[in-house]
Amino acid sequence: MIKFIIQRISFSTRKYIKKRISELGVDIPNNYIDILKEVQKKEEQKGIHIIFSYLYSQSNHPNANAFLGKSMLLNPEYAVSLILYYNDNCNNDKFRKAFEQTIGHELTHKERYQEKYKQLTPFRLPLKKMKFTAWVNEAHADFGGTQKMASSSRQILLEVMEYKKAQHPDSKDDCSHPSWEKRINYVKKFDFTNELIEQIAKDVGYKNQKFIDKVKAYAYYAEIILSPAPAND
Repeated sequence: MIKFIIQRISFSTRKYIKKRISELGVDIPNNYIDILKEVQKKEEQKGIHIIFSYLYSQSNHPNANAFLGKSMLLNPEYAVSLILYYNDNCNNDKFRKAFEQTIGHELTHKERYQEKYKQLTPFRLPLKKMKFTAWVNEAHADFGGTQKMASSSRQILLEVMEYKKAQHPDSKDDCSHPSWEKRINYVKKFDFTNELIEQIAKDVGYKNQKFIDKVKAYAYYAEIILSPAPAND
């Protein structure tokens, strides 16, 4: 019964998909539900449950969020993108890799709820400390996502990031996320080690070395080494 609820594509989600694809001036494939169910089936084989939720994020940008273990909420706009770009007739390899990386990224975020990390939850902290911790968390999810879904390939992660940067050309640093340009630079020049955490502290202007060392010491932030090695320039 639970599995049926997870796999079911709701009436509201179907209605959104038809309306949105019509707005884009594209013919909706007759098998669009089969495409979404195939995505669910492929991820289910990895132990990941995909739920297309009309109630999660009414944005016209694809959004995903991990919750309840290895379950992933995808908004209707993500369903639209999967229908248009993930199906076998489209053969959009960049989108497929970006989708897998998104899943890995969000699942890595879930790891932050380990008991130790609760003390470092960003939204309990002063502004600059919050920004430092949030950026470390995003970088960790970037590296952890490719470790989970792309065999720790630096090349695949960079390809995905460049693809996402092209979708968001005006990306800028904010309190919770570095810009795509900075995130790409982190992956080019670093592994996820104490060296990167120190660099993030410099980038956000955070200078409390005692807290920086505390973040580095937490088991949550285990090193993540990608291949090939980062650039030295």
